[in-house]
Amino acid sequence: MAVDKQQTTVTLEYYSWMAKELKGVGERGTTDRLSIDQGTTVRELLARLAAQSPKFAELVYDRDGERLKEYAALILNGQTIELAGGLDRALEPGDALLLLPGFSGGA
Repeated sequence: MAVDKQQTTVTLEYYSWMAKELKGVGERGTTDRLSIDQGTTVRELLARLAAQSPKFAELVYDRDGERLKEYAALILNGQTIELAGGLDRALEPGDALLLLPGFSGGA
C-alpha cells in the first residue's frame, strides 16, 4: 500500500539582482510560496527549482555538483545555510528561505 506524502509550504524570498534576473522584478525582491513534500531537503528543493528554470541553474544551483554557485547565498530562518544544517537539512512547514547574491569579508 503506497503512502502519500503530506504537502507543506515554505517561502523563498529573492532580493537584489537575483530577484531581477530570476523573477523579472525590481531589486526590492519578491517572495514565492512553494509546496513541498514532507521530508524534502533544501538540496532537493534547489534541484527541483534548477530543473524548472535554466536561469536558476545558471545563477544559483549547480545540479551536477549538487551545490550552490559561489555567487549565491542562501539564508534559512535567519541563518546561513551552513549554520542552519546545510543543504541536506529537511525543510519544515513555514521555513523561510532567502536568496541573496553571495557575499564575502574584506580586509
